Amino acid sequence: MDEIPAPARAQVIAALNASLTARDQLILTSRRTEFATAIHDTGRPLTAAAVIVPQPVPPQAAADYLTACLPASPTDVWRQTLTALRSRTVPGLTQLAATPLGLWLIRTVYVTPGADPAPLTGPLGADADALRAHLLDHVIPAVIAARPPSTGPADHFRPRHRLDPDATRRHLTYLARAFPPAATRDITWWHIARTTPHIRSTIGLATGLATGLATGLATGLTFGLVGFGFGLGLGFVLTFGGLDAEFAVVRTVGLMIGLFGLAFGPTIGLAAGILMGNHHAWLVCTITVARLALQRRLPWRFRNFLDDAHRLGLLRAVGPVYQFRHAALHDHLASADMSQGTSQRIGHNL
Repeated sequence: MDEIPAPARAQVIAALNASLTARDQLILTSRRTEFATAIHDTGRPLTAAAVIVPQPVPPQAAADYLTACLPASPTDVWRQTLTALRSRTVPGLTQLAATPLGLWLIRTVYVTPGADPAPLTGPLGADADALRAHLLDHVIPAVIAARPPSTGPADHFRPRHRLDPDATRRHLTYLARAFPPAATRDITWWHIARTTPHIRSTIGLATGLATGLATGLATGLTFGLVGFGFGLGLGFVLTFGGLDAEFAVVRTVGLMIGLFGLAFGPTIGLAAGILMGNHHAWLVCTITVARLALQRRLPWRFRNFLDDAHRLGLLRAVGPVYQFRHAALHDHLASADMSQGTSQRIGHNL
């Protein structure tokens, strides 16, 4: 429910209370804060609901869960790993496996691809933070390998396009640093231009010049033709009356009107273009993404990439706003080294 836009959450609770019967069964998942706020806004709880809140996972339960995910006859290395987990002899592994995120990371990186789990009980296993960082380093290629692309309408958790693991990590790292955790968890496409220096003013100036040139030519040509036509028509009348000098004067006036249009048209267009650069977020985003794509920081099809990352479970979506599915991944990528860091972060402009 926490991926539904905030104003609609209370409406969902009210609709469920009004429609569910004693025989209906429903599992509703949500982050705790968003659920509590929705209940408060609704003014009443979800009728007859049993609220289940995750607690730390005991080592025995964690080992049983991993055992159920493994083949019927695990390898010797896996047996040693499970024994170490049940006996709590590897403190980092025990601490990591006590959380749903830690178990998901272990399953995604080691169980699903059938990888050797020796690092879980090696030197990394003594430190939960080091072990989690190790798993976060490998989770992106692991989920991409586990979920090949599909265009089937029922495949909600498979990407629509084939993703390159290294490029995906690079793109997500850019977003994590451009939208730093200390400032915001929200990744908003209409703010992507703020992650690059002076992009909005540059786009506004370029758009203004283009619009000004087009407006100037159109305005000048229109005024010029109207003025010249007026002078030509009146000139015929005056010529038949023997007033050739007046025809020349009128024609000159028409040309002056045309020149006036050419002179002031670019100014009007420049102002309009700058205003358009400030208020047309889609245009600014499109140009910014193209620039970042040339620098290999973001993909060309940025919106498709966000959707695919959401389908893989790396991002979550609340309406048009994206967030990292797990704040730990956001924090990890934001602190990761990059060959080319962002020169300006979105948090500075919020």
